[in-house]
Amino acid sequence: TNAHTGNILALVEAGGAFSLQLYRDGSWQPVAFPLLDVRPSLTAYGDGFLATLPTKVYKVSSTGGVSELTTLAPSADYPPVTLRDCWADAEGQFYVSTANHGFGTLSNGHFSFLSPQSPAFDMVNSAIALEETIVLLGRPSSVKPATSDFLLYYHDDAFKGNIYLPGLHDAFCALPVDTAQKQYLVCSRTSGVTLFQGAAPQITYDAHNSALRANASGHVAVYGGTVSADGRWWLYNPIGSEPTGQGPLVTRSPEGEWTRLPWPLFSAEQSPSMAIDRNGFLWLGNRLESRVCVLDPMRYISSRGSEGYRSYDTYTVPFFHSQEVSALAFDKNNMLLIGGSSGLATNPNRANPLEGDALLYSTPFLQSPRRTDEMAFILGEAPIEKILVDHGNNLWLVGLHVGLAHFVQSPTALHQYFRFDQSPIPSPTVNALALTNSSGWLVVATDR
Repeated sequence: TNAHTGNILALVEAGGAFSLQLYRDGSWQPVAFPLLDVRPSLTAYGDGFLATLPTKVYKVSSTGGVSELTTLAPSADYPPVTLRDCWADAEGQFYVSTANHGFGTLSNGHFSFLSPQSPAFDMVNSAIALEETIVLLGRPSSVKPATSDFLLYYHDDAFKGNIYLPGLHDAFCALPVDTAQKQYLVCSRTSGVTLFQGAAPQITYDAHNSALRANASGHVAVYGGTVSADGRWWLYNPIGSEPTGQGPLVTRSPEGEWTRLPWPLFSAEQSPSMAIDRNGFLWLGNRLESRVCVLDPMRYISSRGSEGYRSYDTYTVPFFHSQEVSALAFDKNNMLLIGGSSGLATNPNRANPLEGDALLYSTPFLQSPRRTDEMAFILGEAPIEKILVDHGNNLWLVGLHVGLAHFVQSPTALHQYFRFDQSPIPSPTVNALALTNSSGWLVVATDR
């Protein structure tokens, strides 16, 4: 959809061939574009659109006219480039993603890397921001999907480049530790966690030097976690059956003391949701239960998991009725945002969430007089997988395989900027969101 004109460019498949149709002035009309056996990618451009093929970019005007914008010229500096998508900024600079050379610019048919070494990913699994530094984690495009070697891309003013991780298999999640010192964790499904500083690995923690344990397959699997403001790590490390008083919740103090604790919810899964509020309480959720749990960290640790926690039922929240918790986050007012299978719920800011009533609430948006079918149209039916709150306290929501949505909060309502069905991201699968500190760049990690 072109936001300026309201026109829609649609890709139509018939008999294995692709053609284009343009919706304008209330009706559909064919576009004079040759039948193709390759699926082009479509993006808005000016008052029209761009259609990108592996070696060519076409412009489709607002009236349906087609013109070739550029043909990719061969280069002696690198192997042939295969284009995937093309975008243009307000100054007319073209940016392209490729299948084999990461991200770059396109000018007069010539491809250039955006940085000295741009990300070489087929898929970005994780993205974090350390103030203005960006770290991406994914699978190298030069490696077959069946392999488990992963790639880290580090981008700041001093260094921009790809770092291959041959000894760190199935690395899929990065967690900020100390943004000022550029420290972060890389979690692996097989090799524990590795602490990085800048672009360099510092130490790997596994079953030999921490409370992390190997599962029956011999793998030290860490399926995500979070880090508190005081530097304490919280990691999820399931191994199957656990000794009494222990469990898959593992914590490391700033002084380096490791502790293994029970999981306070009834069920667990491979990638639970974790978030820490402004008062230091740890909140947990997962897709297998209609509840969230809050921990007082020090009480829970000192009691070895026997006290200092409380559960909140999400299934009783009006207009929410979620049977799963798939995302947790806090806004600038320290209000808990809960993403589930039927929208958003909230928990109001309170100094001690272990005290008072155990009720959760719908957001002001869901308390509006809209009918439930209208709300379902705006939020969609897909579970909300990720929630990011930007510097203006507005929400960026990721739906399961439906892309990205953006909502602006006001004291009484939640206003849509664009819905999931208007997602501007080329892929409907978004794996991670990250926001830089002062510049406010939003990084969207996708499977493309």
